[in-house]
Amino acid sequence: GRKRETVGQANASWSETGPVCLREPTVENISPIKIPLGEAATLTCVAKGSSLSFFWTGPKNESLLTGTDERTPPEMFTSILTVAAVTQDDNGTYRCFVKNKASNASTTTDMIVVEPPTAPMLEQPILSSRNASFHWNSSFFDGNDPIRKFFLHSVQQGTKVKHSIPVDKTSNHHTISNLQPFSNYTFYVTAMNGQGNSSASRNFTLPTLQDTPDAGPNFTAVAVSSTAINISWVEIDREHANGIVLGYEVIYGMNNDDTVREEVNHTGEQHNLQMSSLSIFAEYNISIRGRTSIGWGTFSKIMTVRTLATEPPKFNLSSLENPDTWPKSPTTLTFHVYGASRRHGRIKKYEVYAIYHGQTAPTAIV
Repeated sequence: GRKRETVGQANASWSETGPVCLREPTVENISPIKIPLGEAATLTCVAKGSSLSFFWTGPKNESLLTGTDERTPPEMFTSILTVAAVTQDDNGTYRCFVKNKASNASTTTDMIVVEPPTAPMLEQPILSSRNASFHWNSSFFDGNDPIRKFFLHSVQQGTKVKHSIPVDKTSNHHTISNLQPFSNYTFYVTAMNGQGNSSASRNFTLPTLQDTPDAGPNFTAVAVSSTAINISWVEIDREHANGIVLGYEVIYGMNNDDTVREEVNHTGEQHNLQMSSLSIFAEYNISIRGRTSIGWGTFSKIMTVRTLATEPPKFNLSSLENPDTWPKSPTTLTFHVYGASRRHGRIKKYEVYAIYHGQTAPTAIV
């Protein structure tokens, strides 16, 4: 893929007595070049002198080409080395030699073939329930172009959640936080230089560890009698279970001083529990939480449920127990109700009945 051209100026000058004497060659410096992999590269060697011949050597000190120009006037000559599509084998130092019968000269330059870096070597991550720590080997090929940044990639299996976290070029380790407990992730790392991104490193698909549930289950609570409430719930969803749920705890009470706790083993998707021996027509605060092998999790939102009402108990009438206390007015009778209580339900109304002399059935009078 290499070829050479040697060109000279055509406006030669001669003296009256013949050609001028040979001049020692001089050669100009050649600036180094950076060439992306696969592109064409050109190195140009410019020299002054007479009867010059050129040849080049490559990165392995191999001879690439030779050439001569027999014109003797002091002129400027140019030799061009072309590589059609550079590879990493073309990377290195090149030397241009110029000589004639009087002397010789040379100059060197570097051809730097640049490309995206190769993939870093990722070591196996260390995972907890929500964090993952990574370390990768920095001894990889940078593509002859300085690394600008690393990227640490995580993909949560079964979802479309993917994160690419930039990491400073000077670092070869990083920790990812806020992962989902008890979930499978695929991790890999890439490097970036001025030519682009590397391919992906070796990837690791690993599960995060279990944690405690960060939410309780959704549940319903219905009063079925004046002393009982039925509770039912389904499993905590996977997003919040953070592991394998082993059991549940139901907590209920009318206030913080009379709280009752009942544990229920995990038996399937549906769970039921009856709260019994409760107070009549009383409000109960109810909440549930789950347990994994790590411990108890967060309680669900409190639900307040009231037990049902019952028939009110028998009431007593004040001022009527002793006839001597009855008023003398034939049309007015005043009395007080006591013993009425809302412990059995809300009192909607009172009805007063009387049994008149000569009657056996009571008659509603109020």
